[in-house]
Amino acid sequence: MNEELVDRYADIIGLPHPVSRRHKPMSMQDRAAQFAPFAALKGFDDEIDRVDYTHSTSEVSSSYPESPQPSE
Repeated sequence: MNEELVDRYADIIGLPHPVSRRHKPMSMQDRAAQFAPFAALKGFDDEIDRVDYTHSTSEVSSSYPESPQPSE
């Protein structure tokens, strides 16, 4: 399979990496920021901390809300 890929792309394998004339290269800091973690769900971390706290206390059953039952 590796030989198939080399043969398939043989015409472009040796070409130099393209460099844009229009756009400056992005800084390493800006590139890293693209992959930094982000909070997709606002308040989710707080809820995780709250549940973790309730499970670490001795009164877990009284402090943890019950799940709602589906209505029919």
